[in-house]
Amino acid sequence: MTYFKYGTYQHPVSEVKLATHDMFRTVTKRGHRDRVRHRMQLIGEIKSSTQADFITNINALQSGYSLNNEDAGLYFEDDTATPHVLYTNNSINGVEMKRLTWSGQKGGELATVRTFSIVLEAEYLETGGVTTNLEEWSEKMIYVGTGGPRFAVIESEIGPPDYQMVNQKTGGSCIQTGYAVGTEVYQLPNDPLFPAFEQTDRRRVIFTGPTSQRNDLVDFRTEWTYFFEGPGGFSGIMPTAR
Repeated sequence: MTYFKYGTYQHPVSEVKLATHDMFRTVTKRGHRDRVRHRMQLIGEIKSSTQADFITNINALQSGYSLNNEDAGLYFEDDTATPHVLYTNNSINGVEMKRLTWSGQKGGELATVRTFSIVLEAEYLETGGVTTNLEEWSEKMIYVGTGGPRFAVIESEIGPPDYQMVNQKTGGSCIQTGYAVGTEVYQLPNDPLFPAFEQTDRRRVIFTGPTSQRNDLVDFRTEWTYFFEGPGGFSGIMPTAR
């Protein structure tokens, strides 16, 4: 025999059954396992012989499930936890009561029984299989100029403007910019790809605060931008892929 408990609220033995326990896995944009969301659906009946007992037991159940962030699960009669227990401490957003439904489809509702269903959810960071702390990674290179000649329109005091080469060789520039999102910690920005030509006074590195999910902090975003200038055009290096 088993019983179900949510926080300090314990259902009588056999009052409720765990109808389903679903697990939905998500992956990052990079194709790695990221999180797993558990969803439990409970179906049960409150049985009482008097109207007063019905009111008391219904109020007790509603009060017991009124708070989120409580452990929830199925236990054996000796209080040993079954594999169907959702723990709030290591979850991202705690255990949440998503829905409580009084169905009332059976004859005798509120006379001898009161039928209900409950949906509980909790989300956890993935710990099995191929996982990574790196959720997202993107980088791009912007190349400006080829190192070739520079032309300009030269206006004269008399006569039409003239299109002339003013520099046979020119410098070039490049911008390297990207971002990374870590699940639980910040990722380091990528290294400059042309370090000898970096305009270090223009370097930009941005750390955006993570998202708070009740019990955890997730989605740590790092951004970087490097500016390069050199005696010729930049080429030959593509963005870093991870």
